[in-house]
Amino acid sequence: MPIEAKRLLALAFAMFALLAMGLGYVQIILRGDLQADPRNPYLALADPDVSRGGIRAQGGEIICTGPGVDSRRYTVPSLCHILGYIDPSYGASGMEAVYNNLLTGSDLWAQAANTLSVLKGRRKSGADLVTTIDLRLQRAATNALGSRTGAVVVMDAANGGILAMVSRPFFHNPPTKDSWQRDLARDDAPLLNRATQGLYPPGSVYKLIVAAAAMRAGLEDFTTDCRGQTAVEGRRITEDGQGGHGVRVDLRKALKVSCNIYFVRLAVKIGADKLISQAMSFGLHRQTPFALPVAAGSLPRPVSGAELVENGIGQGRILVTPLQMALVAAAIVNDGIIIQPRLVDCIRYPGGRAVKIHPRAWCRALDVRSGTLIKEDMIEAVRHGTGWRAAAGNSIVGGKTGTAQATGGRPHAWFIGFRQKGNSRLAVAIVVEHAGSGGAVAAPIAAAVWRAAAGGVE
Repeated sequence: MPIEAKRLLALAFAMFALLAMGLGYVQIILRGDLQADPRNPYLALADPDVSRGGIRAQGGEIICTGPGVDSRRYTVPSLCHILGYIDPSYGASGMEAVYNNLLTGSDLWAQAANTLSVLKGRRKSGADLVTTIDLRLQRAATNALGSRTGAVVVMDAANGGILAMVSRPFFHNPPTKDSWQRDLARDDAPLLNRATQGLYPPGSVYKLIVAAAAMRAGLEDFTTDCRGQTAVEGRRITEDGQGGHGVRVDLRKALKVSCNIYFVRLAVKIGADKLISQAMSFGLHRQTPFALPVAAGSLPRPVSGAELVENGIGQGRILVTPLQMALVAAAIVNDGIIIQPRLVDCIRYPGGRAVKIHPRAWCRALDVRSGTLIKEDMIEAVRHGTGWRAAAGNSIVGGKTGTAQATGGRPHAWFIGFRQKGNSRLAVAIVVEHAGSGGAVAAPIAAAVWRAAAGGVE
């Protein structure tokens, strides 16, 4: 065979190999993502002989029902971003998309159970999903947020269950032709799940990360004076109070009163590399492992001393999601361990088989000692500091307020924290867009959630 022919044959084989690899990548590696993509029209092409599974809250209340795509009904409007939708014209999103195989009975266990159902003369059905959502907390968070734009995430720090997740504004669910066009045209983006995909500057809630980095670097005993204003690395820093916080401010006091001057000086001492390393330990640089689509945070390395100063108070180019900051609070109250967040507690297959979903640890964010010390400081911040409006009766409550400077208007109001009572450990993250002070606006929302968790008696 001529050498030119051999080269052409080798090229042809190489091209076929590349084509096979590409098809394999799409069909095997990307299979799950493509199946769950809301633009996938096949999600809504359900088998008319299969009754689509329902979705329930953790107490058994029906929050999504209907045997077919056209008859799907969602009973709690504030759960629109979690449940999503499924429609022949608009595709699918949320749990309807992610768990489509279970809901349509397409997975192996449901198919086996449906084979027996058909033999007995019954209609095939999909699996029912029992979620981790607590409707008391969902309604409390929704009511407390009100009509303001923002997000609330409440989770069980010990097992990762998402107890409430609110993103405001809501979208119309199920979508109609008119509502779909209106929602797409709105400037406030109701289709965006702000809890998992909204990226915000964290402001002063990021000081918890700085505090953890200081402890890891052996700087927990660092003290400085605060006279109300200063210049650090060419960046002018001021406090809300004109007189400052005193001549000797330590880490505990700085967290309690949210002292900007202390934390910018501390950030410079820690250095950019150690500060970013600590933030990465909390997973802020990557996508949180979660059933719904999530955004990764932004942790660019500071390019100047002035930007490092800004990072010390959660400003600059740092961006995080409310879900990520809920995990920060969860790690602190959970001995430094972040449990992977989850939405499904149990899968109930046709035929009666139930599969419990067990918690899975995701990462260690900080050591036990550091977590304990920061937790104590957060408790002090609620008892006697900026987070006092988040207090709730006789429960142990800790938190950190934040007022994050944002483009296009007033600052974003933040609060992240926890409630501990007995073996119960709940974590929360709240952001209210362009609402001003975190202590005045976001902290009371946390208090409303804690009261609901206590049955309304606190």
